[in-house]
Amino acid sequence: MYLASWGMYRGSSFLLHFDYKIHAGVIDLVTDTKYLGLLDYPNSSSSLSCQQAAALLFGNEGLYWKIKCLYENMLKALPSSLPMVNLVCTETLVTKILLGTLACIPAFDSYFKTAVKRHFSKQLPVSIETGDPCQKYQNLCSFIQSSEFVETLHKYGSGYPAMKLLDMALWEIGLEHGLLETLQNCKKDKSGKLLVGDEQKQQICERVVSYGYTSQRKKCGVWDIQSATKDLK
Repeated sequence: MYLASWGMYRGSSFLLHFDYKIHAGVIDLVTDTKYLGLLDYPNSSSSLSCQQAAALLFGNEGLYWKIKCLYENMLKALPSSLPMVNLVCTETLVTKILLGTLACIPAFDSYFKTAVKRHFSKQLPVSIETGDPCQKYQNLCSFIQSSEFVETLHKYGSGYPAMKLLDMALWEIGLEHGLLETLQNCKKDKSGKLLVGDEQKQQICERVVSYGYTSQRKKCGVWDIQSATKDLK
């Protein structure tokens, strides 16, 4: 249910071609006491350094790679000719599993990456797999431990693990940018105003309003894009 609620069972997902038992090996991995130190990492009670935690996740025998390898071995049972199926175990899937079980890393999905690109490109990685994952994870942990942004999140979300707080905040920021981009891509009339024709686009516009980007209200199915996006930084 967790993976389904976060989009991992959408139309092109290879998970749709397996039953729940595909996750049995992953459950064994994340519950192995070898990785207990990664629970809610980084936290004040952990004896692991950032370097040690990075090695547990992304070293040669790291948990991240073991999860990825397990799924990719399962993928070999599927015919490559399956239409509209993504036969790849993505970093989005692996990081969502690690976030939901050990809370030791944010989920690197499209909204999180959008927020990083727009606001934290100098501090956080857009992808955890490319380059040097161990160093990227250490940088991520350092950001968690020293950032005023994360310190502020703790004030409003006490009780949540630090990586979960970062994930929620950046996911929401990325979502807002995605909604506004969709809004900007809506059809316009000759005067440059948006034409909101279907229910989905109307819901997008309503959500943009709820975020405080505009006080503009629906008038005869027309929205003013300048008003809707004037506060976007």
